[in-house]
Formats: sequence, structure tokens, C-alpha cells
Amino acid sequence: MKRLLILPIIIAFGCQPAAPPCDCGVTGQDKISIRDQEQEFVRGTFEKDLDRATAVLMDDIVAMPPNTPEVHGIPAYRAMLSEMPELLEFEYLEVEIEGGNNIAFAKGNYVMVFEIDGKEVGDEGSFLEIWKKDAEGTWKMHRDIWNSGFPMVTSDTTLAHN
Repeated sequence: MKRLLILPIIIAFGCQPAAPPCDCGVTGQDKISIRDQEQEFVRGTFEKDLDRATAVLMDDIVAMPPNTPEVHGIPAYRAMLSEMPELLEFEYLEVEIEGGNNIAFAKGNYVMVFEIDGKEVGDEGSFLEIWKKDAEGTWKMHRDIWNSGFPMVTSDTTLAHN
């Protein structure tokens, strides 16, 4: 008789659904880490130090720059950075970071100034970055999307100058 009572108890507890994955939000320390990584990326880009700039990227990074095809992987991302004109200024504005379960989304605006043919050319727009923690627990950029706030340049338009 004791065996018959134990079996329903085992079945009842054994058939309970697994606990849902932790929906732990991004902590204040996570936000600081992601902002630090963003600044490392910017410093590396300013200094044309592609190792430093791409150290914050996941191996399978996908970038979606405006008006160009997607860029897949660190080697292609490095090539994209190496082809950029000289960056004179860059600033992240209004960065919002949210997420959970080792994934975070950074959304905000940017202002940047390049030097092209001896002239300062400004751009401002918005971005969305997806960050993931790697195996060592370090936040790395997984997806990078940005959009210029200016219309696409055509043969009939001129670039915005500061």
C-alpha cells in the first residue's frame, strides 16, 4: 500500500513544469559595462586601432549601416571600419539600456563628424545595439544598427557641413 501512495506523489512532483528562465533585468553594473565597452569601441575607432575597436564585438557580429549591405563577422566589420573617413567627433546621446537573461538592447542617438576631402562632414541619427554576454561573462556587441537622420545623399544633394 505504501508503494501505491508514493507513486502518485512522485508523478505529481515529477510532472511539474520547469521553472521559467530567469527574467532578470539588466543591472546597473551591466549598464556600466556596456557603456564602457561602447567607449572602448569609440576610442579604438578614433585611434584607427581596429583590434581595440573590434575587441568588444562577438565573432558573429552583424552590422546594418545605412544605405549599404549588411556586414557579417569581425573581419568584414574591420574592413568597414578601415574604409571609414577620419572620425573627428563622436558622441552617444540619450542611451537607454534594457534587457535580461544575458542579452541587452542599447538604443539612443549619436552625433559624429568626419573629415572628407579636407572638409568636416557631420551626421546625426539613431542606433540600436544588441549585446550578449560571452562565455567569460563579458558584454559583447552582437548586432549593430544605425540610421542617419539626414536624407540619403544623391547626385542632387549636398552633404551637411558643420
